[in-house]
Amino acid sequence: EITLVDGKLYLELHNFSFLKGQTQTPSKTTSLPWLNATSESSTSSIPHNNAQLIHQEQEQKTEPIKCSVNFSLLKNDSVYIKGMRGKKAISKKFFKRKFELTVSNKSYEIVGFFINWNDLQAKIYKRGNRGARVSPEIGIFESDKKKYSLKNLDPGVVIGFDCIILKKGNEYFKSLPVAYYVDL
Repeated sequence: EITLVDGKLYLELHNFSFLKGQTQTPSKTTSLPWLNATSESSTSSIPHNNAQLIHQEQEQKTEPIKCSVNFSLLKNDSVYIKGMRGKKAISKKFFKRKFELTVSNKSYEIVGFFINWNDLQAKIYKRGNRGARVSPEIGIFESDKKKYSLKNLDPGVVIGFDCIILKKGNEYFKSLPVAYYVDL
């Protein structure tokens, strides 16, 4: 997806190869409204895609999670959910509590990543995560907590972690995406 925001061109690349078993193409991407909450209730400040979100975060002088092509790819080590190495399916119950991503080589620190999941209506949800620890509950708006909570993942959907950025010393790396099937 190519987006022009305030005269700056953003190219957004997606790799959903881990969704091979899905039979429907998602028709709608849902924006997470609390990512750019303001004291005003204006919907015009809510970004419609990642390019607008990144641009808005840069204007706010924050450091967004960036999936840079300049980062070296982590080749000989893997990222996985702690305690779930080698598994492809995880029980729905697991996502009702906090968990964390880890890397096989402990000299790397996980800086951040994106979490993607779908629902049974083929909508795709995405949220950023800083650090390795993930809380199933997010959001500052009470009405959004249920909709965007990982506690409400449906059996049969896929949850993926991509744009995984790692740090070792002063160097940054990226990892290949990892995905899990949500089971009963």
